[in-house]
Amino acid sequence: MSSGVFADSIDALVKSGYPKGLQKADYLARDRSAIIEQKSLDQDVDAKVRALLRDLIRNYGPLDRDQITLAGIINVIAGLPPGNPFRPRLRAILTQRIDDILAKADKQTRDTRKFFRLPGAIGAVVVLNEHAPLIEPDYFQDKAWDMLRKERSPGELRYPENQVVILISEAHRVLTPDNVEMIPVETAFSDIGLADPRANIFAEELRRSWADFNQAVAGEWIGPIRDVVTRDPAPEFSTDNSAT
Repeated sequence: MSSGVFADSIDALVKSGYPKGLQKADYLARDRSAIIEQKSLDQDVDAKVRALLRDLIRNYGPLDRDQITLAGIINVIAGLPPGNPFRPRLRAILTQRIDDILAKADKQTRDTRKFFRLPGAIGAVVVLNEHAPLIEPDYFQDKAWDMLRKERSPGELRYPENQVVILISEAHRVLTPDNVEMIPVETAFSDIGLADPRANIFAEELRRSWADFNQAVAGEWIGPIRDVVTRDPAPEFSTDNSAT
């Protein structure tokens, strides 16, 4: 995210004098009406998926193929008896990083809001996924939606500081029929964000700015990304290795 183009780097704005003990977001945007914390998914979850696949085969027997993708594993689990532990286990594997990201970002936005005295600013978390193709956009969006509504106690949000979470999934680029690369984007709004028109305007501006910078198309993706052919082949897992 280029400082001074779409947003201003907080590190550049405050080169010294930031109070010790306060955490800091990354950018201020739209005349300081938005606070942005940028995160990256820099580690995939292949080891955990491989362990799940090994346990799946141990419990339900060998599969009818030598290699399987995440989409294949999801389909296998969908056919298991109700109440099996593999569906929630897989969801936890694919979404655990989101818990960590939003928990940390909530504190960073809170302290940045306090330091710059921006009580009405929108809080936004922008997550870039370049290296984790197993963390699919629809899983991310579903979990982020839930996290933005998670309560510490009845009526008290656990993570109240951010109203928008945007995933830019460069690990799932899709080539359109016109041979143009499309970067899938998923956006989750809190209830407060849904009621604030500025939140949607901000999300649209960021999506457009990111697409221009990358010379690609960036748009909300409808449906699971695993149902289409991405530019880079989906990772495969050996069922033989998992069974040993």
